[in-house]
Amino acid sequence: MGATIINAVREFIKRFVDTMPIGPDQVQVGVAMFSTTPRSEINLNSFSSKESLISALARLKPKPSAEVNIGAALDFVRTNMLRPESGSRIQDQVTQLVLLLTSKKSKDSVQQPAEALRRMGVLTLAAGSRAADEAELKQIAFDEAVVFILKDFRMLLRNPGDIISHLSTLTGVVVTEGPTETALAVGKRDIIFLIDSSMGATIINAVREFIKKFVDTLPIGPDQVQVGVAMFSTTPKSEINLNSFSSKESLSYALTRIKPKPSVEVNIGAALDFVRTNMLRPESGSRIQDQVTQLVLLLTSKKSKDSVQQPAEALRRMGVLTLAAGSRAADEAELKQIAFDEAVVFILKDFRILLRNPRYIISHLSTLTGVVVTEGPTETALAVGKRDIIFLIDSSMGSTIINAVREFIKKFVDTMPIGPDQVQVGVAMFSTTPRSEINLNSFSLKESLSYALTRIKPKPSVEVNIGAALDFVRTNMLRSESGSRIQDQVTQLVLLLTSKKSKDSVQQPAEALRRMGVLTLAAGSRAADEAELKQIAFDEAVVFILKDFRMLLRNPREIISHLSTLTGVVVTEGPTETALAVWKRDIIFLIDSSMGATIINAVREFIKKFIDTMPIGPDQVQVGVAMFSTTPKSEINLNSFSSKESLSSALTRIKPKPSVEVNIGAALDFVRTNMLRPESGSRIQDQVTQLVLLLTSKKSKDSVQQPAEALRRMGVLTLAAGSRAADEAELKQIAFDEAVVFMLKDFRMLLRNPREIISHLSTLTGVVVTEGPTETALAVGKKRDNFPH
Repeated sequence: MGATIINAVREFIKRFVDTMPIGPDQVQVGVAMFSTTPRSEINLNSFSSKESLISALARLKPKPSAEVNIGAALDFVRTNMLRPESGSRIQDQVTQLVLLLTSKKSKDSVQQPAEALRRMGVLTLAAGSRAADEAELKQIAFDEAVVFILKDFRMLLRNPGDIISHLSTLTGVVVTEGPTETALAVGKRDIIFLIDSSMGATIINAVREFIKKFVDTLPIGPDQVQVGVAMFSTTPKSEINLNSFSSKESLSYALTRIKPKPSVEVNIGAALDFVRTNMLRPESGSRIQDQVTQLVLLLTSKKSKDSVQQPAEALRRMGVLTLAAGSRAADEAELKQIAFDEAVVFILKDFRILLRNPRYIISHLSTLTGVVVTEGPTETALAVGKRDIIFLIDSSMGSTIINAVREFIKKFVDTMPIGPDQVQVGVAMFSTTPRSEINLNSFSLKESLSYALTRIKPKPSVEVNIGAALDFVRTNMLRSESGSRIQDQVTQLVLLLTSKKSKDSVQQPAEALRRMGVLTLAAGSRAADEAELKQIAFDEAVVFILKDFRMLLRNPREIISHLSTLTGVVVTEGPTETALAVWKRDIIFLIDSSMGATIINAVREFIKKFIDTMPIGPDQVQVGVAMFSTTPKSEINLNSFSSKESLSSALTRIKPKPSVEVNIGAALDFVRTNMLRPESGSRIQDQVTQLVLLLTSKKSKDSVQQPAEALRRMGVLTLAAGSRAADEAELKQIAFDEAVVFMLKDFRMLLRNPREIISHLSTLTGVVVTEGPTETALAVGKKRDNFPH
């Protein structure tokens, strides 16, 4: 397929590997390459760690060829790689998956080799681009739902979710029932059909027959597959609990009770909540506590009268896999809100189609496994330490905005490790007077905290007193009896959200919080006053001006990033300057030495200013410096100097080195392999936060993607600052988050306004955790063999 495409495929596989628990008792990955002849690159048992596997993927190379023999390649996998000596656990009933990726039609026949894999029980998926033949791919795949036609395989890097979801969730083995029908032998699962009873007798009959067909294909019983049914229109009702029947015959007979119920409106949100609170319980037969896969299939022909967002979220938080099928007046956007993934939203002209072609939905109900893990809104999350966070909310903002704020806080809570020894969350509301809604020690579980957030209500008011609200938080909520751990040096954060200018003065209350060491952030919309918010916030970098707080739901990353990563306490040094007392951290400045004497001098002075604000020492903050142009060089290792004076003196060694080109990728690799090591002073093994700040004025001559990814996998927080000919898109590839990419006209500006970068270097903490490309991932069973092929 050519070097560019093979590189994209390699990166896709690396991303997949990063999301999997790799090992001989968990997920194993093999790779084969083919053109006219196939060859094994990586056997299933070749590597047992992510690092060695990812390193081996570098061997994937293109091989020019006008023709390909896919049939021979499929046979090669079957006869050479799906064997115990090559690592396959097929004899132990471990799910076997093969993913074919091709850009050509096969020269040889694929039918018999594909059939042979099916007879072995292998689940084959097929992805094609360019000249690949869709009909041929459908012959190869075990089901048409796992055939993917792409314009270009580079699209896998922008949107890998669909294929990764199938590789993660498909389970079982293919059982060939005859020449035309293929069914799946499935493991334990609890499946609830949630049916809109307003659809009329003809449609309800079709749905009933569809469920009967499905039941006929499954091993029904208390240790196998359990099926439940609920009906709803304006109100929901349980028809069959998961533990009501343990045989196909009794279950099929009970399905005759499903009756239509005429209704103009339906409340899908209430129905989802009913399933969660009544049917997904041990007494109703649910085996959710035993980690048995829980699936809910919604079938509706109408748009919901009530809101579905919170009920759907609640099911996701429980780990339930919700699928949604709609016909007629059903709303596709709403169904996408409900389903755990857009790939399991089905829009049908008429539910009678299910009787003619039930395989598509039946395949998903039979093969999906695992639980939904809500990773939060970003691809990269931060492992956070203890922190107390109070949301201080202007209650005069109206119900629409308050609802948006509530959902934002819920999203945040979902991403945090909540508990008395981890992250605590409190909420206060204010208009003219403040009141506490949730104290820091009120709830120690995400579920109870999220439920309590429903109490947040608007309170109409023309004026707000933000000063009084800040004082209320300080005197009432930041106390030991209210749960604050400020006396234990736990980071204290307050996020103010308001749409108005304060009627009273905010200056003294904000100062009082700063003197206590509290980190206050401020977000404003509509008539909020930016200058006032800057008075309130401990730093201007944490003032957020939004057109509307509903934007928080579309783009919550920046504020969530700050709430997750800021640490330390505010130390007031005088009337104008505020610095942060920081914990242990290792910081490396990676400097483009080609920038010229004037700029290098400015960078040197910036680093000196930074050092002056830090507690330098082997048990506190350590600073290292590396220079690069075409080749990198260490100037100061992290353990070279243990005092501010010696470190500042050593900085005078930083000299420019003229060069037309720079190799940033090589420089990042140099830092990773030479400077982030114990012998060079790095305390990465002691879980000390590792930060690298890149400063460059040029675009890199070499590739930065893999070196940046390697740093991320190590848990390093990389920041990037660029000027002149630096490439912003490249810097975004390098940085662990786009919020820490800084584009400057000239690095001399660092001397006039160093605070934003210094603030991030001082307050970011934790390690980068790469969650993968999607907001929602699936926790997978520990064993599966995958062949990107």
